[in-house]
Amino acid sequence: MPARYLCLILILASGLRAQLCLNLPTAAVAPGESSVSMDFSLDSSADAPLPASLQWTLQYPQSAIRSLTVDDGPAVTASGKTVICNANADGYNCLAVGSNTKTISKGVIAKITVVLAPEAASATIQVLNPFAASPEGYFIPITTRVGTITTANVSPDRRLRPPLRRVVALQCRSTQ
Repeated sequence: MPARYLCLILILASGLRAQLCLNLPTAAVAPGESSVSMDFSLDSSADAPLPASLQWTLQYPQSAIRSLTVDDGPAVTASGKTVICNANADGYNCLAVGSNTKTISKGVIAKITVVLAPEAASATIQVLNPFAASPEGYFIPITTRVGTITTANVSPDRRLRPPLRRVVALQCRSTQ
């Protein structure tokens, strides 16, 4: 194998350890209320290249969620970009784009507000088809983490307590 191919393979393989992740957290809704706001964030390892644009699809059960809105987060705004979304049969397709080559830094890229349907006790929002592009337009590997909205319990001392859940892992993992 020629040395130039070996160098190329080593460069590409080193980039596989670097990881970008779109993270949608779990949230709890107070009983009797139906609206919750979640911070959708971009996380990355220290050596991961930052993207200049992002794309993702939010997929959720239509019967459990009455409405979903997405607003720009501070990381997107600081890079001079905006979040554009469009609802269709597959879900809610979103882009974080702008007319510059600045990168989007780690942090909150979007504020997602969800209104649960009155009969829904919980809903899972999947983040599918993630794409990230470098300022030069090259693909950057990216993974996602699913978000869940649950109705909180009220304890005897009248404080909200989210349902107890076992945390499996704090790392992003692919949903595809």
